[in-house]
Amino acid sequence: MTTRLARYCDRVLEAGWLAAAMLTPLFFNVYSSRVFEPDKLTLLRSIALLMAVAWLIRTLEGGRPALLGPGQGPVSPAELWAALKAAPLVPHILFFVLTYLLATLLSVAPRTSFWGSYQRLQGAYTLMAYIVVFFITWQGLRTRAQLERLLNAIVLTSLPIAFYGVLQHYGMDPLPWAGDVRDRVTGNLGNAIFLAAYLMMAFFITLERAVARFGRLLAGGASTLSDAALGAGYLFILGLQVAAIYFTKSRGPWLGLLAGSYFFMLVALVALRRAEAERGPLRPAEVAKAAAFAVLSPLVGAIPAYLGLILARRGRRWLWLSWCMQAMLAVAFLVVFNLPQSPLSALRQVPGVGRLGQVFETEGGTGRVRVLIWQGAV
Repeated sequence: MTTRLARYCDRVLEAGWLAAAMLTPLFFNVYSSRVFEPDKLTLLRSIALLMAVAWLIRTLEGGRPALLGPGQGPVSPAELWAALKAAPLVPHILFFVLTYLLATLLSVAPRTSFWGSYQRLQGAYTLMAYIVVFFITWQGLRTRAQLERLLNAIVLTSLPIAFYGVLQHYGMDPLPWAGDVRDRVTGNLGNAIFLAAYLMMAFFITLERAVARFGRLLAGGASTLSDAALGAGYLFILGLQVAAIYFTKSRGPWLGLLAGSYFFMLVALVALRRAEAERGPLRPAEVAKAAAFAVLSPLVGAIPAYLGLILARRGRRWLWLSWCMQAMLAVAFLVVFNLPQSPLSALRQVPGVGRLGQVFETEGGTGRVRVLIWQGAV
């Protein structure tokens, strides 16, 4: 039987992972000499420590971890190990942690490797904080309501962060930063790449929320006015996220956003294909339609063209093939764009987009910085 103290600890644990998801990306301290990363990590370490204490109290109280399900008596090591092995990701994370700890022990500066540098605070201690939050969330998040709260927290947290990035781009930042935050916005993360990477992850959660709401509206039946309002709100947040990601001018997150969007759309189109009553391989005429649509749809806007056919309930058997063809065309474009004597080299002078043509550049800019960092590490 779960005691009152165990239930209280469960609430503290959920509050902990929600706080980690919301407060860590939002927080920065302008009164600190380091402002962003070390201050965020100090906060995250504190949250992880409180979560670890609450988890320990709950374990000593005799409550079974949620991932083991109901049962009687204490948890045996064999039962716990079986549960750990059943999760595909967990053994790999444990191996990574052991590797990281071994590298810390063998480091030329073990103290710095454990505590982290003064400027960034990334070290084994911080990694342990990440792992504590991960494992407690993994074993404690067991209901749909908990998942909904976490996803909504991530979406809502991304809203002010994306909005702040847009404000920076248009010169309306109330804080006087020493560096230029208009050309490449940094937002609450203090680094353009960090900001874009965070918003890229939040983007797909927001996109799922929006698709779910509009799906209910299109299906009719149980849809309500709140679905329309929430769907519109999610679209607004998506717009801010995309704008802020673009204003960071960070190639890696841009490519990640494109790749993630491709797979998101592909899964949706394959689901539509499987929902069709007519099964079997595509006919030659359908393959020809898919190829023609792949070439012509960008002329009117690829996404509106896809949405138009989907809503009209046409082409659902072959739209996935068009999407795959367009992905191959996009990859070919990026390869040609980055060739030394590319016929598209003039596009590299276009603000923002031109950075996609400098992915393999190592003699200057951020590419040179990365090469020097990697050489120093090796």
